[in-house]
Amino acid sequence: MVRSFRASVLLGTCAFLSSVIGQVTWTQQNGAGEHLWAIDMANEQVGLAAGYEIRRTTDGGQTWQVLPDPLSGFITDIQFTSPQKAWMTGSRVLVSNDAGLTWETQGTSSLRAVEIHMVSDQQGWFAGFGPMYLGTVRHTSNGGQSWELRWSMDSTYISDIKFVDAQNGWLTDYYGRVMRTSDGGYTWTVQLNIPSIDLRAVAMVDALNGWCAGGTDQCPSYARLFRTSNGGNTWTPVQLPASLGSVNDLAIHGAQEVWLACGSLCGSSLGGVHRTVDGGLTWFSDIVPNEVPRTAIDVRSGTAGWSSGHDANIVHFSTASTGISEIPQEGLDLWWDAAADGLQVRAGDPSTPIDLRVMNALGQVIHQGRVRGPAFVPWTWAAASGPYLVRLDQGARTRSLRFIR
Repeated sequence: MVRSFRASVLLGTCAFLSSVIGQVTWTQQNGAGEHLWAIDMANEQVGLAAGYEIRRTTDGGQTWQVLPDPLSGFITDIQFTSPQKAWMTGSRVLVSNDAGLTWETQGTSSLRAVEIHMVSDQQGWFAGFGPMYLGTVRHTSNGGQSWELRWSMDSTYISDIKFVDAQNGWLTDYYGRVMRTSDGGYTWTVQLNIPSIDLRAVAMVDALNGWCAGGTDQCPSYARLFRTSNGGNTWTPVQLPASLGSVNDLAIHGAQEVWLACGSLCGSSLGGVHRTVDGGLTWFSDIVPNEVPRTAIDVRSGTAGWSSGHDANIVHFSTASTGISEIPQEGLDLWWDAAADGLQVRAGDPSTPIDLRVMNALGQVIHQGRVRGPAFVPWTWAAASGPYLVRLDQGARTRSLRFIR
């Protein structure tokens, strides 16, 4: 497994950190079948995964039923807009009104629909390509009864499209471009253009803050991640741990927590899930069984998630089942400030004391104390460079962080 800290750290150290940090542990729910390229959950019980086949769950993933495939093959995207209404793209657009049991073809002349994003049951966009393989974006305002061509461009393969409202949207393509529209998709402006990168996913918190990701053919570090805080006027590269496979999908929870579903690394069959809770300053790798390339990820409010992969592999985590006691960042937050050489602590309840412990790679407590958030805890005690674990406890709330100093 690719670790979230320096490759030179001994395996024993890795085992220690994995055991004490309470990091996310995924369990396998399904592991035999065709590759699944997309996954989306309507809620924590009902969801769909699709690719070369369609699977549906109504029990949180304990069972995944194979459904008839109305597209007879390659399904590229799925999205729920309500527990009953779902959308699917492949050679065309389809809609379901019974949570994926049956599907109805939507009217479109596009040769292929690749990605879809509905902001409501009635309004949305899909990206694909039409005659002469021109990249196209189409819009519906009547629940898919008709799709208006809003934009076409040079030959391209659009990999993702997301809107935050009726006007503001972003798309990525396999030629390293991020484009933005502010008029509902009629015109698009290139914001990022790095032809050596295949950009595969974009996710926006709001009209200003967001992320895009993909990868390159360069080994040993495939993965690439960019962040914007100004609507995409600038996209800043985010430092990732060495040797991550290309990012096939990402999920976000607030402005700081990002989950990456990574594919194979340097020609191997290994994939994984990697996560940051501090906007990319520190990263850790989740414990995922059967490390097949991960193709898609859906995380709901940071407390439960599902990821699809090759060979119909679906994995799941839940804070209720794994015992992870991390809470939303507005409650209790912690991050390593490398520039200031110290720990930043924030709490939604600054009146209650917070117990802080710092442990080294051997599990020894090298510092403990009590603070109130917000606070800055300078690194004033004697300790060598290396990996560390910090744990905060405020009543029943807990936050853990591992980092390298």
